[in-house]
Amino acid sequence: MVSKLKMLAVSVVFAGLGAVLSATPATAGQAAGPLANPRCDTDTWNCATRYEWFTGGTISIDADVLGGGTAQWQLYDGSQRVVCSTYFPAIDPPRSWICNNVAAGNVSLFVQELSHTAVATHGGLRW
Repeated sequence: MVSKLKMLAVSVVFAGLGAVLSATPATAGQAAGPLANPRCDTDTWNCATRYEWFTGGTISIDADVLGGGTAQWQLYDGSQRVVCSTYFPAIDPPRSWICNNVAAGNVSLFVQELSHTAVATHGGLRW
């Protein structure tokens, strides 16, 4: 429960610019709107969610993993092609990243802790 509240309450943003279809840490004002439906929250080392009606353009990825080692998230398009991804320390607090120029249509988010020892994994999409 604490982690879910932490995911909603903590807004950690990082400045940066990225290439087309690359993960860029979010800056204030870039990630707009509520979490899209659905989001994923699990008590295990991974979670996945899919959204069928993304309008295209910039999308924000939120991720939080409670574990050690390295975590990763991947954003897939409707063809199951990875269009954006990054690695991050699983001990980090909840974070957000920006992906630019994502095509309209279906998008899927997969968040995982690579050693499979995490006790909770959370992910969400915003635009």
